[in-house]
Amino acid sequence: MLEVFLFVNPIGYRCLSIESTLRKVVAELNTDVTFTLVPYVSVPVVNTYMTFNHLDKLNLTLRNRLTQDAYAAALDFKAVSFQGRKKSRHFLMNLQHLINVDRCPYDNETVKQALEAANADLDWFLEERNNPDLKELCAADEALINEYHITDTPTMVAFNHASDVNQDGIVIENCMSYVSLRQVLERLINDECFNTNQPCAANTPHLNTL
Repeated sequence: MLEVFLFVNPIGYRCLSIESTLRKVVAELNTDVTFTLVPYVSVPVVNTYMTFNHLDKLNLTLRNRLTQDAYAAALDFKAVSFQGRKKSRHFLMNLQHLINVDRCPYDNETVKQALEAANADLDWFLEERNNPDLKELCAADEALINEYHITDTPTMVAFNHASDVNQDGIVIENCMSYVSLRQVLERLINDECFNTNQPCAANTPHLNTL
């Protein structure tokens, strides 16, 4: 069984692209896979977003708004997660598409459209949106981010819990290729990812960087 974590910018287009690619790969693998999206908001993540979109990184007003939008999107993702992991993933991908492809602002109308496209219950979402536990859920994500030393998005971390050879994980940063993702996960399933020549992630003895 594979356990896959994908750390994403909740408003980022590059993350939307890899989410779609990874979902396709996971669906094609002949094994059980637990797939978890983890929203990540930080200064480097916002910097990457602004660079990718050719935005002025010296515009502090814009930077602050993007940071606030990303954090609000992360909280909304967690609010939808009470309706199930699948709906929350669909919600986030719909939201990213609306923001980056349709150029919609991050506001309540855009969130409503993303919810409707994911077949999520609006009233339930609005109730959970005020749930004080949401910040605790985001704090749990922060603990995971720190544990795996995630520094940017999109980043994938994967473990093969069925392995009799190695229980270590792999981390792949900024991997956008369908072919590369499929090859790496197939190698992980077949216990082919680890060897003495493979460098480890800095300060992360149980994760290898491919």
